[in-house]
Amino acid sequence: LVLGAGGGTGEACVEALLSRGIPCIASTRTGSFRFRRQGQYGTALLRTAAADVSRPSTLEPLILEGPLRGVIFAASASAKGGSAAAVDRDGLISTAELCVRARVPRL
Repeated sequence: LVLGAGGGTGEACVEALLSRGIPCIASTRTGSFRFRRQGQYGTALLRTAAADVSRPSTLEPLILEGPLRGVIFAASASAKGGSAAAVDRDGLISTAELCVRARVPRL
């Protein structure tokens, strides 16, 4: 699961996973993800989802449905939503707590 897949870092993480044949859930606040190189990897390994790290209830279904091999936290505050405190601090704490509950091995 890549949280913040719509940004530059998140997209690079998605590409790194797909290039290794690792299934990936690309998550953005809206669930809309336009991956420029998707045709190169096909669609079988990539799923998109909406989640806002500043709203833990949107993370629960993704993290707790598992099993996940790992969660990459590439979310960041932007003009489109979320303050730095809500995303970088509170969002990461909520994500970490859910990962512990779901026994996700890597964050």
